[in-house]
Amino acid sequence: MKINPVNIKSQTFSKTFRGYDTTEVKTFLSNLADDLAEILQENVKLKNDLEYHISKNSEYVRIEKNLQEVLLKTQEDSEKALEKAKQEAENIVQKAKEEANTIINEAKAKVDKLNEEIDILENHKKLLLIKLKNFVSLEANLLKTSLNSNDTTSNNEDKIESPKEQ
Repeated sequence: MKINPVNIKSQTFSKTFRGYDTTEVKTFLSNLADDLAEILQENVKLKNDLEYHISKNSEYVRIEKNLQEVLLKTQEDSEKALEKAKQEAENIVQKAKEEANTIINEAKAKVDKLNEEIDILENHKKLLLIKLKNFVSLEANLLKTSLNSNDTTSNNEDKIESPKEQ
């Protein structure tokens, strides 16, 4: 049997000849019942508070779990974004290197081609100079020959005229 304030207040005792003073017993039991009623009320209040705090705690645990999941997802997303950014940076650097190599190779090819053209032009210049020297030399020889021939002709004419004068 559970004791509650009503049981305490309604509890009766048998009377005996030198027994307890019924007024004192009733007063004591009444005070005890009042105290028990307060304790039971406080117990109910504490149980309600406990249930409230348990439900709040459950809510906080759920919120914490959600926050942890969001934090974990955010960390994963930031790691993925960082990895993607690194990969993009590497791709950009690789592409820039390839473009630089292409530009360098094209420039080297142009330099090689220009060097070949310079060599061709220098050879052509040398050939032209040789031809010009030969031409000038030939013309000089022709002029010399022509002059010598004119001198000889003039001398012969002088010789031919000279005997007539004699």
